[in-house]
Amino acid sequence: MDQFGNGLAAHGFERSKAAGHPHLPKRAQTEPEMPDPSTAPEILQFKVWLLGIGPMIWRRIQVPASLTLRELHGVFQVAIG
Repeated sequence: MDQFGNGLAAHGFERSKAAGHPHLPKRAQTEPEMPDPSTAPEILQFKVWLLGIGPMIWRRIQVPASLTLRELHGVFQVAIG
């Protein structure tokens, strides 16, 4: 049991009166990690529009570069309708 009458100290949590609420564990002060851009998937962006109709209908589509031509065709069909 810790000074507040519970067993959190036994589990590695410390209490701090300066942290605000006496029943909440103290947060670790760490910097958030930024994701590595080299591991992010490559994204391709297309602007697709229909010709011969008015008003113009267009869509901006972003897809992973790993898509096959067959999959890309399906994305265009769904996006335009």
